[in-house]
Amino acid sequence: MFEQIADYIHIGIACSGLLIIWLGWRGHRTGAARWCPACRADLSGMETRTCPECGFSSPHEKDFHLPLRRWGILLSGLLIVATTSVLSIQQDDAIRSFRPLFAASWAIEERIDLPGGWTATIERSNDLRATGVDRRVRITDATGLRYEWAGWFVRFGTEDPATGVRIGLGNDVDRDGTPDLVLETNGSIDDEGWRVRILSLATRSGIRRIDTKRILPAGWFVELENGGGRRFVETDPLVRGHWGLPTADIATFVLIPDRDLDWQVDLVATRNQPMPARLDRARPEAMLEEAGRSWAEDGEPMLGGLLDLVINLAVRGRIEEARRLLSLPWPGDDSPERLLEHLRSTTGESPSYHPDPIWRRTTFDAAIEGSPRRSAIQSMSTLSPP
Repeated sequence: MFEQIADYIHIGIACSGLLIIWLGWRGHRTGAARWCPACRADLSGMETRTCPECGFSSPHEKDFHLPLRRWGILLSGLLIVATTSVLSIQQDDAIRSFRPLFAASWAIEERIDLPGGWTATIERSNDLRATGVDRRVRITDATGLRYEWAGWFVRFGTEDPATGVRIGLGNDVDRDGTPDLVLETNGSIDDEGWRVRILSLATRSGIRRIDTKRILPAGWFVELENGGGRRFVETDPLVRGHWGLPTADIATFVLIPDRDLDWQVDLVATRNQPMPARLDRARPEAMLEEAGRSWAEDGEPMLGGLLDLVINLAVRGRIEEARRLLSLPWPGDDSPERLLEHLRSTTGESPSYHPDPIWRRTTFDAAIEGSPRRSAIQSMSTLSPP
């Protein structure tokens, strides 16, 4: 804001200086019909081109009608423009001097009290040009500011989508014996996904300090029913985006902290996750048969549901089942033009999906190969069925 005000002031002063220069150069007339440009003697009624007062002579009649320049005014205008130029060059120093008077303000959006007398707030900026970010998090105690993070979006805790319970507001989410604060953040407006930051509010020896213990992909914490500890459910970042079609379900991995509190995939818990209710068929081929009937009777191929099923099989290590399902004939394989026209009419754009078993298998293998959880998926495929 202050930069804009300073720019407008400089422009206004410079324009005033230019106007003064023009007025000085324009000069003024004496009121006589003719006059001597050297001594300003009135030569009205005379035809002579030699001034009888000072002897100035010129063969050109126009020289006896020239305006009289106001050199003092002209020099004043030049001085104003020069001074403004110098001030504009030194504007950064001036802005630093006066910025405290015009600094962007932050409004508290959310506030929570933490163990040990600490307070955490989420604050929102009123001047994105000045701050460059929309929100910031601050943790303070009686001594002042202890921690600050600034980014585009942030919220406290993680919310279990099934229960709606928020976890990570001062409780021990990683079970290391110290209270934690969880921040769900999006660092910039260009970030594709959320990140989960676990801030430990103390060391294991009990010393109170802020320690960033882990930054995880988007997800949420869950408590095991048998009291065996807490897990983090991570949304799969890659597998679901390869098909050129919208999918409804979000595939997940279950993570568990190791001795170093580094969260790794819990292979057994991830493989044993129940399938989403709408995908829980007696066998995967049953949903394919249902999709075939839907395509023949209603013109709806159910491709999104089939791909959701493939993805959920893959993240449970059931890779061969997923490949076998992809290799079977799907709705639209025998009439690709009709299927693609249906997809164009429902999505409003040209789909990248190909109604071909070889394309589906190749795309699936590429998705698995590019997944950051590739090794976990392959390890789960070697486990005994649940």
